[in-house]
Amino acid sequence: MGVCTQKWLCRFVTALFLLSPCMKNALYSDVYNSESHRKVLEELDPEAVSQKTVEGYTLALASYLTALEHSDFEERFFINAKQARDFQQFLDSQSEVHTIAEVGSNAGHSSLVFLVSKPEVMVYSFDTATHAYTRDCQAFLDRMFPGRHRFIESDSLLSIQQFAQDSAVRFDFIFIDGRQNVEEVYDATLAMRDLAREGSFVLIDGLAADSVRLAFDRCVREGLLIPTHRFKDPNCEWALCRYNIEAL
Repeated sequence: MGVCTQKWLCRFVTALFLLSPCMKNALYSDVYNSESHRKVLEELDPEAVSQKTVEGYTLALASYLTALEHSDFEERFFINAKQARDFQQFLDSQSEVHTIAEVGSNAGHSSLVFLVSKPEVMVYSFDTATHAYTRDCQAFLDRMFPGRHRFIESDSLLSIQQFAQDSAVRFDFIFIDGRQNVEEVYDATLAMRDLAREGSFVLIDGLAADSVRLAFDRCVREGLLIPTHRFKDPNCEWALCRYNIEAL
C-alpha cells in the first residue's frame, strides 16, 4: 500500500470514527494495553520512585519499557537535559499555567517534565500512537501521576476539532512537537488556537528542522503567532509565543 493511500485511508477511518455516535467518546478513553502489559503496569508503585525528579521518573520509565521488551524507544525517548531545565524554569515562573496540551507526545518525555515541574498542572497528550511504545508510555504517566494526565489517541485535525467541541477544557500552555511537514505544523498550530485561553503560551519545538521553521515563519507572517522568546543551542531550537488576540 502506498504512502498516499495509507494517509487517505487513515483520514477516512478517522472521519468515520468521529462521525459515529457510538464511537464519539472513544477517542478520549483511557489508554488500554494488552493483558500482559497491564499486569506489568499494575505492579508499578509510584512510591517506589525514590527520586521524584525528571531523572528519577525517566529511569523508572526506561526500566518499565525494558520490562515490556520495547527495543525501539531508546533513541527517541530522552529529552535534551538543557531543554528540560529550560521548560522547568519557565513553568516555575508561570503561576497561571494550570492546563497543558502536548500535540505529538510520542514517549511522553515532555509531558513528564511538565508533570514534575508543576504538581498542580493537568496535562493532555495528543498522539497517533504510531510507535509500539507510545501507549505504554502514556499509561506509565497515568500511573505515576493519577488524575493529572489524559491521553487522546489521535492528533488529527478532526480529533482536535472534535475535542474542542466536546470539552470545556482550554489550555494555558500548548506544546507543538513531532510534526513531519510544513502543513502538519501549521495546521496543528491553527487547530489548537480554538483550545487556547486568552493569553495562552504556545511553544513550537524542533525549529532546527526546515519544515517546522517554515511553518513557524508562516504562522508569524500571517499574524497567528506572536513570538516572545527564541531558544537555540547545538542540540535543539524552539520558540515561545502567544496567539495573536486580534486573530482569535
